[in-house]
Amino acid sequence: DVCADVVERGKVRFTLVKDFKAAVKAAAREYTFDEISYVDLTVRDASGVATSFNGLPTDFSVHFDETDDVEDGYQTSSSVCDTLVSLKAGTYTVDSYVVYDSKKVLLESGKDMSDASFSVEDNKTAEADVHVTLNEADEYIKDYYALKEIGEALDGENWSYRGDEWNEGSN
Repeated sequence: DVCADVVERGKVRFTLVKDFKAAVKAAAREYTFDEISYVDLTVRDASGVATSFNGLPTDFSVHFDETDDVEDGYQTSSSVCDTLVSLKAGTYTVDSYVVYDSKKVLLESGKDMSDASFSVEDNKTAEADVHVTLNEADEYIKDYYALKEIGEALDGENWSYRGDEWNEGSN
């Protein structure tokens, strides 16, 4: 007879997503989302036990998301940790994160404020989002808000240039 003490385990793939909620940030400097190359993550199970994963490499990608709220969808970006990590089966939340640039210099440490949970099932791969807080006061984000306000002031989607060399509505 062979006895083995086994624990149901599954794999998790983490995706870093942008979050504009107001929160306390501990950023070393202003940075753009595409600069994130590595992440340390701490997850907590339903009983409160924390598990940490350090130095997970991330891959930044720009992609197109379709949504019911926007007719033609929109372009967005995320960073995916292709490294699958193993966890005991159960329900977890992402507790905190620390992000680094390509030289492993600290960019920011923060707490995931989303309270979103993910479930790990035996011999299955789960997907989990890590909500990285972006600071609305950063200069590059303020530019996007200014462009949005200009577009809305020009009647947004109904705006078109009318001039001698362009047909109405051509741009």
